[in-house]
Amino acid sequence: MGNTIQRYDYSVENKFSEESFLKDVLVTCYEKKLLDENTLARIYYERMELLRVKLKYYTKDESSSVMTEVAESILQCIDYTIEIYLKNFENIELITEELKHTSLSDMLKMGQDLIKNKKLECKKLFNDIKANKLKVDNYSYNDTVDDGLSPFFKEYDDF
Repeated sequence: MGNTIQRYDYSVENKFSEESFLKDVLVTCYEKKLLDENTLARIYYERMELLRVKLKYYTKDESSSVMTEVAESILQCIDYTIEIYLKNFENIELITEELKHTSLSDMLKMGQDLIKNKKLECKKLFNDIKANKLKVDNYSYNDTVDDGLSPFFKEYDDF
């Protein structure tokens, strides 16, 4: 066997849960020694700093206390947005390099941009569907196309 280089090449597809992608990635990176404790501590600190900034915005800087559920919900939104960005990378090595060299704040911004672009793409598809709507006597179909999806594009908060 001798001296050989072993690559991890841990594919992202189907390896991590949708609900806790970021947590799963960080745990895997730590277990495989792809990230050290200092990097994990920095990531945790940056994550809490992002939460602090969002809470300040949420409370309009008038209060330092919020319900635990609200803070957890905002943290889930932060994680989700960062995860959207990280899921663009094909394997754990690329994600690890990104985590080492890019701030979570920058990842959050790039994730927000991706979400906005996906929302615009969906709105374009929806407008195409409305323009080419089938003429059928189906209440559910007509209600969904006419009234069911429009509120999403008005109400959706890009965070």
